[in-house]
Amino acid sequence: MSEQELYELATKRVNQRTRRWRLWALDLLGLIFVLMALIAFGERNYANLIAAVFIGWMGIFAMHSIFAWMAENRDGDIEKEVAKLRAALEYEKPKRLELSDDGELVDWDAETAEKAKHSS
Repeated sequence: MSEQELYELATKRVNQRTRRWRLWALDLLGLIFVLMALIAFGERNYANLIAAVFIGWMGIFAMHSIFAWMAENRDGDIEKEVAKLRAALEYEKPKRLELSDDGELVDWDAETAEKAKHSS
């Protein structure tokens, strides 16, 4: 990927995260306004209606908070998994080494093992 493509992808992801938390903040603001209305009009005839709206909004806000938290964790989990996969693809199995007759380290391979087996 080019630098421009990475920049565009990062911008898109940051914008999505910002939009998610902006909606969460609006939801919280609405919940606060409903609570203020409940406090201000608690002595009126429609206080039960405002209380019901507040309780319903609290439930929606709690669900929204859980979904936002899960989305944030999902992004982190995806990044961790991608890092693991990259590491797995770049992993090179270490070569086996052995000492030659003169004491040098040499790569161990099937031919060397076969020669050693026949000479014994």
